[in-house]
Amino acid sequence: MNYNTILFDADGTLLDFDSGEREALFGTMRHFGLSPSDGSYAMYHSINHEKWKLLERGKLTTGEVQISRFADFLACIDFSELSPELFNAEFKRRLAGTAILIDGAEEIVRLLAKTHRLAVITNGLEKTQLGRFRVSGIMDCFEGIFTSESVGYAKPAPEYFGAVFRELGLSGTGGVLVVGDSLSSDIAGGAGYGIDTCYYNPARTENRTAVRPTYEIADLSELKSIV
Repeated sequence: MNYNTILFDADGTLLDFDSGEREALFGTMRHFGLSPSDGSYAMYHSINHEKWKLLERGKLTTGEVQISRFADFLACIDFSELSPELFNAEFKRRLAGTAILIDGAEEIVRLLAKTHRLAVITNGLEKTQLGRFRVSGIMDCFEGIFTSESVGYAKPAPEYFGAVFRELGLSGTGGVLVVGDSLSSDIAGGAGYGIDTCYYNPARTENRTAVRPTYEIADLSELKSIV
């Protein structure tokens, strides 16, 4: 199959979100006089993950995700007197200035940008994701960065992909490839819209779901043999 357009997920595919998230969380905690630890990060990471899963299922809005994750986190560390809105604002400010790329991401993106149309599809927040890509060094490679906040829908909803296709002027799914690390969001969403998909699975985790990607890779450089 020859592809001319590649839709990349952001976090966990191009951006090392865990490292950036940890750095932003620890900085925010110190800002408010709290002592960060591996345990507090693991707690927040688990809470945040579940909130974004609820967004995928249409149970929460992006605004509700942002505030409820920190309301729950601050309650868990017995610091409920601190406003989750203030904590969230400081966290987003710090995260927007942090862009740690996945190994090989810049190389493959710059290579493919010479011959393909590239765009980013992300359930992340508009201001945060745009800020991160501005400091990433690869923003110039993409025709668009489509966040669920700006689109009005979240992956895996078909409405999300429909909006992206309209913005890019794509009339059909042929020649388009979705690349992402989430089976439930990127791969299920792409497949549900009729798009070929490539599951980025660097840990080679066994796929025990009913979602079946068109391709599976463990290193981004493997895209060269696909596209």
